[in-house]
Amino acid sequence: MAKGMTKAGAILVKLVSTAATGSFIIRRRNPKKMPKKLEMMKYDPRYVRRVCASCVRAFRGCVATDRARGVD
Repeated sequence: MAKGMTKAGAILVKLVSTAATGSFIIRRRNPKKMPKKLEMMKYDPRYVRRVCASCVRAFRGCVATDRARGVD
């Protein structure tokens, strides 16, 4: 599978740290299996502890392709 592509039905979502440090994680989520917003406890390297990371937006496909098109 090419870098940045997702499996069938899955979308890429951006999880942003709730500690407001600007750190983020990009994860794959299948909206059919998990219709709610994704929230996880993840390690924030700037805050130096685990914080809740919540979903802010979804990418349509390849991250590099969307950035080249100017899609946010």
